[in-house]
Amino acid sequence: SKIGQFGMGFFSIFNKRLGTKSVVVTTRCEGYVIQITFTVIHPDKRPEVTIRELEEEIRYSTKIK
Repeated sequence: SKIGQFGMGFFSIFNKRLGTKSVVVTTRCEGYVIQITFTVIHPDKRPEVTIRELEEEIRYSTKIK
């Protein structure tokens, strides 16, 4: 019952078998456009997370690439 809650579904994309190198989430948050990048440095460790504010406007609420 926990799958899909607290990001469990999202983090499943970092399964070693998938070979994911990075995931970029662009979203609107309290009037700001934020970009969160998850980068796999080592497949046996949690991804590195970087967050930055973008100056551009977006027409969607959230995009995952």
